[in-house]
Amino acid sequence: LWMNSWKATALHWMKWSSIIWNMRYNYITFKSVSFAMKAESILKKSNIKFRTIPVPRSISSDCGISIRFNKEDCEEIESLLKGVYEKIYYDLVIN
Repeated sequence: LWMNSWKATALHWMKWSSIIWNMRYNYITFKSVSFAMKAESILKKSNIKFRTIPVPRSISSDCGISIRFNKEDCEEIESLLKGVYEKIYYDLVIN
């Protein structure tokens, strides 16, 4: 009984970890830290979920800060941050 419980727990963890680690997000990069901070300030005033993170290694930027956000919020973020961001990277899986 214990072994079956352990196997079920391990399989459950493997399933969820692959979902978590392979989620797709959009990333915004900036030309400078001041633009990144301005974007963060604008997004904090909205109801959009986002996370300020270091720029992932697989993309490049002049600034070391990026913002990660869900695909569903792309249009709203593009309009809110017009003129603030350098580039948006769409639908990336970054482990």
